[in-house]
Amino acid sequence: NQIYLLIRDPYWIYSYWEIQSNYQQAALEKIGGSWDGVTSILRVFDVTDGVNNAPYIDIVLQNMARSWYISVQPNHAYVVEIGLRHRNGRYAVLARSNVVRTPRAGMSEVIDEQWMAIDWDKMYA
Repeated sequence: NQIYLLIRDPYWIYSYWEIQSNYQQAALEKIGGSWDGVTSILRVFDVTDGVNNAPYIDIVLQNMARSWYISVQPNHAYVVEIGLRHRNGRYAVLARSNVVRTPRAGMSEVIDEQWMAIDWDKMYA
């Protein structure tokens, strides 16, 4: 029962997972007992400013998906949970991923004008 998160580029991350059916069934029984009104979701947390009260979005998974590309922002940190959400709001986590930080989208704003300073007097001495 694992989920992994990989960086593709500054705007996309990739998640893949494997959840055993007996583990999924046990979580299902905790929140309702049947698949009526229950959806599989990816919960994507933006943990750039910390884990506590991190904003998140839910992505509904269809057709027994085992992987997903997620659109994100550059220079942010993310963690993903795969879980089951009942229509009444109950939520059961099946697995939580590693934390990744997307790279910046452009070149560095730091300009170092002295990157190749040559002491011509010393060179020709």
